[in-house]
Amino acid sequence: MTDTLTRYRASMTESQMLDGLRDQIVTAQRGLFAHVQKPERQTDARGLPDVIAIVPCGNGAHMLYGIEIKTRYDKRRPEQDEWIERLNGVIGVRGLVLRAGLPKADDELSYDIVLKMLEES
Repeated sequence: MTDTLTRYRASMTESQMLDGLRDQIVTAQRGLFAHVQKPERQTDARGLPDVIAIVPCGNGAHMLYGIEIKTRYDKRRPEQDEWIERLNGVIGVRGLVLRAGLPKADDELSYDIVLKMLEES
């Protein structure tokens, strides 16, 4: 990488990095990309990474990424570090559709079933 490109990348804004990530994940790799915008008063989302992405990695498998974006001068917060540490320790990921009342499709689960699954994990 050239010195000019290195200096440019070191000065990128969060918006520029988001745009580049979105382009790479969605356009180049045909993945899924969600920019998580959370209000500061929403305490249950503190530390949640800025981007959640699912990227194909071959043979029908996918990789889940939680990406916290920091500019050159931004500081990391302990709750952000905790999210990243725990994401790196995940051994399995399961996507669920939680339906109030009775499920309407085979891939949906009732509230009680999801609570039971969580208690047993």
